[in-house]
Amino acid sequence: MDLIVQKIGIIKNEMSHLWNALIVVTGGTLGLFLVPYSLKILTLIIIGIIMFFILVNAYILRRNMLFELLNQMDKEEKWITH
Repeated sequence: MDLIVQKIGIIKNEMSHLWNALIVVTGGTLGLFLVPYSLKILTLIIIGIIMFFILVNAYILRRNMLFELLNQMDKEEKWITH
């Protein structure tokens, strides 16, 4: 049970970092829409959009892992108490 609690803490920390990176990437990409366009700016916007989807995917994967660990912890807790 201690191992599961430690894994949950690690995943929550990773989710926090991913959320912060998502905010920075989104803000930077939206900020690039306000400057005059050039090939370099359009390239950075495309990279920002791609990074947005990669970070959202990573966040959702961690979220699913967290729910699986919580369900596993709940099953172990029920088994120990009964």
